Amino acid sequence: MAIAFVRSLQRASSSLLRSSYPLLISARSIPQSREFACSTSTFFQPTISTICRRNFSHGTVNLVISEGKPKFETRELDPPKKWKWLTKKRLKLKRKKEREERNAANRKDPRRLTVKGKKKKRKFANPEERIKHKLERAKIKEASLVEKLKRYEVAKMQGPEVRPHEITGEERFYLKKMGQKRSNYVPIGRRGVFGGVILNMHMHWKKHETVKVICNNSKPGQVQQYAEELAKLSGGVPVNIIGDDTIVFYRGKGYVQPKVMCMVRSVAAGRFVVIILRDLWAQYGKAHVQAINTCNGFYCDQFTPNSNNKPKMWTENWSGWFLGFGDPTPYRPVEDLAFAVAIFYQRSGTFQNYYMYHGGTNFERTSGGPLISTSYDYDAPIDEYGLVRQPKWGHLRDLHKAIKLCEDALLATDPTVTSLGSNLVASEYKTSSGSCAAFLANIGTVSDATVTFNGNSYHLPAWSISILPDCKNVAFNTAKINAATESTTFARQALKPNADSSEELGSQWSYIKEPIGISKADAFVKPGLLEQINTTADESDYLWYSLR
Repeated sequence: MAIAFVRSLQRASSSLLRSSYPLLISARSIPQSREFACSTSTFFQPTISTICRRNFSHGTVNLVISEGKPKFETRELDPPKKWKWLTKKRLKLKRKKEREERNAANRKDPRRLTVKGKKKKRKFANPEERIKHKLERAKIKEASLVEKLKRYEVAKMQGPEVRPHEITGEERFYLKKMGQKRSNYVPIGRRGVFGGVILNMHMHWKKHETVKVICNNSKPGQVQQYAEELAKLSGGVPVNIIGDDTIVFYRGKGYVQPKVMCMVRSVAAGRFVVIILRDLWAQYGKAHVQAINTCNGFYCDQFTPNSNNKPKMWTENWSGWFLGFGDPTPYRPVEDLAFAVAIFYQRSGTFQNYYMYHGGTNFERTSGGPLISTSYDYDAPIDEYGLVRQPKWGHLRDLHKAIKLCEDALLATDPTVTSLGSNLVASEYKTSSGSCAAFLANIGTVSDATVTFNGNSYHLPAWSISILPDCKNVAFNTAKINAATESTTFARQALKPNADSSEELGSQWSYIKEPIGISKADAFVKPGLLEQINTTADESDYLWYSLR
């Protein structure tokens, strides 16, 4: 009976399809119940339209009779290996159709900048006319590109006006020779021109007419760009370029030392950072992007990480600079240092670290670099002996307390930036829970300003930032120093004359008697002067000579 039912089902399916299709039929035993089913495995060719509108490549059709009513059920199956090529072909046709529809939509797009119709090739009488025509089109294209690039031009750099100095040939020759002989120099890193270089140049010009700028890891021809940027920002005159890494700058005949030497912001730094990031990408690829890049320098508020998912971190905030033998003592005003920290957090900074915060000294005879003194103080808030240096330490302490009061708002949301005028910016951190903190900045370096924020009036000195932990009251201003000013003095203490023991000098002093002169046990004869550290094995500060 089952075989007869299957044959009738085969005839019914063939009449439905109205044509001969590949039909695979598998008979199953009919259950002994009121409900029974029979399944057929059928492959429908996708290119032939059938009465059944369901489109699937391979599946099963089940005829189920339940309570005397026939029902058809379909279920898709994985096609056998010999039919897979049809599935791939259908996928290719589908992608081709989508590509054609996309191209047709693009051709109808009004934003499409193409010439309608078929492009006609222009014929020329001779090759000279063809070359002349191409040159004219190239000039037109160059002019249009220049107009477009004007929108992306960097603003003019802010710096002192450079007046041309008339230097005679003899003076230039003298400055070249003296600049090469002198050892005072300023290093410049791979980040390009930044304000710390300008600050150090002015420090060297306080006692020297010339200073050498060392451009490490610079490419051939890039030194000339550094020289032009530094000349515009510092007001100096480049008198000589030695090789591909050294520039000799002359301070000028009418040079006047600035009263407040704060770092000048260089727009060129951004351009050089783009070039260096491009070189790093070409050299290291994705490994460079996976690392968390940080910033080192005097200012890092304009620093941007190489990914939006990474924090904005400042690992070295230079509170000063190293002291070189024969060079002036570096000094960074605490107002400028506090301004750099405040504007960093105003512009979504997350982490900031000082270098150096605690000074140090190598009390022996070695130092960390060429012509660097053994004092590693860096004009730090804490000196080499652990004593606080006021007002720098106290002013930074008040700054840290004010930023700590803004902690909840800074960590919860991004700032809303509002312009309050020329060089006047307000950044407000406000959360849905009611926490609010604001930074009011006066980036101008010349004049003070009075601004209105949230209905209240605030006075902002030049080059300063006011911190409002509740968006109303000013808790701290970077230009107003409230910490006590202290200075360290050395007091003389009189010793008892003819003291024979350390007890007579008091409990705070002690001494050791050291014989002066040459002992016979350690004496030896050598012609000429000797190198002292190796001769004494670095055990004595004295090397006595006796002439015969």
